[in-house]
Amino acid sequence: KITAGEKLLVKSPHAFPKRLGEQQVHVTLKGGRGLKRIHREIKSAAGTGVLEFEFELPRDVPDQVIGVAAFVGKDYQNSLQHLATKAVKVE
Repeated sequence: KITAGEKLLVKSPHAFPKRLGEQQVHVTLKGGRGLKRIHREIKSAAGTGVLEFEFELPRDVPDQVIGVAAFVGKDYQNSLQHLATKAVKVE
């Protein structure tokens, strides 16, 4: 259940080969039918583990839908991997 005005915890498991060293993981909270950026968090990680990203959802979420996108790398154009959810209804 996702509720406007409350916190949303996003867990991002990773398994980076040693040769990649430390990588930046960008996780973006998006909202509305067009899933436009609301907020982005960036953390660094190496090896295997799980990063946690906590977002405060706005009280007025556009169109009452959110999505989450993530990519690994310094910037989107050169990302090693990109993942995105479909739009999810917010209560």
